[in-house]
Amino acid sequence: MKRLFFTCLLFLTSTLCAATPPEHFSSRIYNNSTKKEHAYSPTFTILNTKKGFDIPQAITAIKGGKIDTIILVFAGQQNFLYGTSTETDILYGKALTGSDRILLSGQFLWTGSFKVHTTQEYSSVAARLYDKYHERALIIDVLNTKYDWERTEKSKNKVFKNFYGQLRPLFDAISKKDSFNCLVCGFSRGGVMAWRFADKFNDDFGHVKAVVTVDPVINPLSDEESLIKKVAVNKDEWKLVEPESFSRGIKDSFSQVFPVVHLKSDIDYYNVFQRRSLKEGSFIAKPIGSAVMGATSPYAMKWKGIVPATEETPFDQYDTSINQHTPDMLERYGRWIDSVMAKYLK
Repeated sequence: MKRLFFTCLLFLTSTLCAATPPEHFSSRIYNNSTKKEHAYSPTFTILNTKKGFDIPQAITAIKGGKIDTIILVFAGQQNFLYGTSTETDILYGKALTGSDRILLSGQFLWTGSFKVHTTQEYSSVAARLYDKYHERALIIDVLNTKYDWERTEKSKNKVFKNFYGQLRPLFDAISKKDSFNCLVCGFSRGGVMAWRFADKFNDDFGHVKAVVTVDPVINPLSDEESLIKKVAVNKDEWKLVEPESFSRGIKDSFSQVFPVVHLKSDIDYYNVFQRRSLKEGSFIAKPIGSAVMGATSPYAMKWKGIVPATEETPFDQYDTSINQHTPDMLERYGRWIDSVMAKYLK
């Protein structure tokens, strides 16, 4: 009887443990350190609860027949950030990618390493996408793009080449399927890398259905100036004008001027941004927050809470009610990203 009791207890314990979802994904996290050899290679993982799940296993899953979609999630800039608080996590990736920073023991110093929460512990955009679509989609969660504001064109090209090259075998595998989709989303600097990725992937394979960006931060004092085709200004009313040279810098109120980028027309773009990261009335030389010509805004999708500059595109992409790049934008628009993705994954 005693033996039977312990056998039953062991069975119940193992059953409960098996039924309890893990707090963190177990898939391999690539380039997950501050080592010199990883300086130009984005940190990413292909979300999975299977321990060590990696690119070769993802390719096997694609060849198995059920995977018909890849979703890429690009975090905002990470390299200069420290801290352990929940606020810091939300500010710098957690709400989008589900990432947590691994700190040096007993110190408030980030090591450059990440782990990624499942929805058991924290509900991020990436984790929700995994829960809902993992049987048919691979979610490539880019925790640190390293596609940073201050980097040179040469450095950004190196970062992008390394990322694309590392995942190229997976892209080649899914491109051999009769039908597949690619969906992309990004926040802040991750939004700019999302644009570049979608452009390149579409040229190579096609099938990029949509790109969703929340407060994409363009650097108009760099090579990215070429993306700016118009500038929106508000002098009594909103209008689009030809861009002056940003290389000299401009002085304008945060809320009264923003760049409008022009991207490839054969992809569906969705975008929202804000302009008041500093106190109203401040003057800047480096504009942040961009509209996308022809993109669909949350306002156009009847999203609750947005207060657009005007109802006319692209001014309806500008949420005038938000005063902070982070965490407000991710907190308000994380579920909006979900809703856009759902349109393409019916």
